[in-house]
Amino acid sequence: MEYCVSTLRSDKRSAAATHTRDLALVAMDLLQRGAADADTRLAAVPDGERKDTALTVHFCRLDYGAVARTVPECRPMVQGYKPGEDGNLGLHNYMECGTRLSEPALDCWENIFFDEKLKEMALNQVQEAANRANLVDAMIEQVVGILDGHGRD
Repeated sequence: MEYCVSTLRSDKRSAAATHTRDLALVAMDLLQRGAADADTRLAAVPDGERKDTALTVHFCRLDYGAVARTVPECRPMVQGYKPGEDGNLGLHNYMECGTRLSEPALDCWENIFFDEKLKEMALNQVQEAANRANLVDAMIEQVVGILDGHGRD
């Protein structure tokens, strides 16, 4: 909880938020920046001596590319969410956006965690991106009325 609050407060737009939807949008922007920071850090990792390190960097960078492409797709959905209106896209679609944003960041974190060399070089940035991805997922749950993560398929 402390992480979520302090992360959202790190962006001045959260102070002006009038709805959880506004905070979810801030969280998405923070995720996009965090994923870009992690990607930049991984791009700076020198070509490894081990093939698996190079593959981990490659796949993590693909993961962050997926985040960068998904935020602009999900942002308008969340921005346009209005509880109780027939025009809503269905709970599943909103939850899918949260998953499409969090899974790549978490996948990279898991891969980095088991690679001591990369962990030493990029763990902070990768972990921050994963934490922000979890925040986005939680905020989307709040927007659509799932308060504790239960009720998902």
